[in-house]
Amino acid sequence: MTAVTADSPVLFATPIPLASKPPFGGADKPGDLFVTCIVCGTVFTAKRASAQCCSGKCRIGLSRTRRVADVTAKLMGAEQAMVLATEALRELRELVQAGAGKLAP
Repeated sequence: MTAVTADSPVLFATPIPLASKPPFGGADKPGDLFVTCIVCGTVFTAKRASAQCCSGKCRIGLSRTRRVADVTAKLMGAEQAMVLATEALRELRELVQAGAGKLAP
């Protein structure tokens, strides 16, 4: 069985000992790596050591979740920038009003 260590490229995947079979009854071969899907929790036989998802449906769902998280983070950053810009604009207007009489033509 392939050992998964902290240094291995498998992220988020949880290996299961070869003695326990996945619920769908996959065939045991030397070197099989049973992994838990990070999306739905199903145990599956990974073809690659870096596999995280059991199916295309879960892989697409994970990708969409990541994209939504990225867009949400960008939106929050833009909202913070707008708040800072609004505050800076207010301060500039106050400076202009306070010092309008001091400006030379």
